[in-house]
Amino acid sequence: FNEVKNNVQLIAPKPGIQSSNCTETYSKQKKKREDSKSKRQMNRFNGMSEEEISKKGLPDYLKENLDIVFIGINPSMHAAWTGKYYDGPGNHFWQCLHLSGIVPDNMTAADDFKLLNYGIGFTNVVARTTRGLSDLTKQEIAEGAVKLREKLAYWKPKIAVFNGKIIYEVYAKQKKFHYGRQPDRMPG
Repeated sequence: FNEVKNNVQLIAPKPGIQSSNCTETYSKQKKKREDSKSKRQMNRFNGMSEEEISKKGLPDYLKENLDIVFIGINPSMHAAWTGKYYDGPGNHFWQCLHLSGIVPDNMTAADDFKLLNYGIGFTNVVARTTRGLSDLTKQEIAEGAVKLREKLAYWKPKIAVFNGKIIYEVYAKQKKFHYGRQPDRMPG
């Protein structure tokens, strides 16, 4: 250790770098990061806070005898902010919908309500907007699954598409299943 210690050279700061930056306390650096993060969060939604966005939600787009209902777990912050299903940076839902041939026109999240004309609806298991699934309680998800069963029994869509494994696990109350079409029909 002494050999290594003797070989270490002290390095002076480069000229032009203020030493106050080097010695700034951890708490000051952390506060700057938090302030910056807070500003980014405010700017992300045109000045609305995440708290304000979380109070918004998405309407159900449901009617009798739909061909397909797409079911999400709950509204994302971005979707709630815009008021549109599957809206957000990097969401490929709309492109995939068109490429699948389900709809003849290339649509965007701004067209979500128009899909009722194509026999396609939208709903969520939980209506509350959150940053992610981990922000939902098990009780909220279980209660949402009960409400979803009621919605599906009332509106009677031909096909229910669960957009995520966890959503279907909660709805079906089973962890083991194969992706794709399920052998059992839904009640209603």
